[in-house]
Amino acid sequence: MKIVEFYAGCSRPVRWTVTGLLVATLALGLAGPAAAEEAEQRIDGGFYGGIQGGYAVPDARFSLGGSGLGDLRADGFRAGVFGGWALRRGSLIGAVEVDGGVATGDGMLSAMGTSFRVEPEFTAGVSLLGGAVIEERGVLYLRAGYQALVVDAELAGTETRDALHGVRIGAGAAFAISEDVSLRTEYVYSFFRDKDYDAGPAQLRVEARQGVARIGVVFGF
Repeated sequence: MKIVEFYAGCSRPVRWTVTGLLVATLALGLAGPAAAEEAEQRIDGGFYGGIQGGYAVPDARFSLGGSGLGDLRADGFRAGVFGGWALRRGSLIGAVEVDGGVATGDGMLSAMGTSFRVEPEFTAGVSLLGGAVIEERGVLYLRAGYQALVVDAELAGTETRDALHGVRIGAGAAFAISEDVSLRTEYVYSFFRDKDYDAGPAQLRVEARQGVARIGVVFGF
């Protein structure tokens, strides 16, 4: 198989950059020399796995007793592995994929005489992918699924490790560079379930979102 993550936190230039990555990835795959075509470079079904890395823009919005305290950004890198199984029928292709990895980043927010710190540590999830094969060697696809993000946090003086759970959606492009190896690039955005914490007489609520732009290398089996 060659298919080939707290608010939007992504500025307009970032969105244009992600779009450019997708277009450039597909263009490179479709504009290869004739010799590459003879090497049977093509998108196909079956089991696959790979490595990936990118940059994440998590954003957490804090509120206490219904009053907003502000937003906390914890930008950082993401790196990990993935694996899945794909099925192709004509020019359509779908896949089930699991992934996991490590996260970097550290953000802090000071409000009402106290501090709030969030540090992402690990991420994992499962997704369904579906797309269309272009000229046998390229594919454009959409992604939707579940994601968990484990964070170390200091909330109003209390240190804790917690997991955020939510859904993610994304889009990407991939192209085959050999019979068993493909490259891909994608953008994934996650909506995490709100978390409530006891903070004295009031509830501290954290609303988390995350956007990730990443690239990967896919190996077919």
